[in-house]
Amino acid sequence: MKKEKYQATLRTIKSLIEHEFDLVSVMSTISCDLYHAFDSFIWVGFYRLVDESSPQV
Repeated sequence: MKKEKYQATLRTIKSLIEHEFDLVSVMSTISCDLYHAFDSFIWVGFYRLVDESSPQV
């Protein structure tokens, strides 16, 4: 069941970002869909390294 949930979520994410080229938008969409797909997830996000001294959430 868990494997099927991940596969379904992956299909959904792929369809949502298929024609999106803005990296921040893609990352936001992935985070949002993962968060809402899995009740046990408390936080979903990314850290980006903008420059060598500035990680961004």
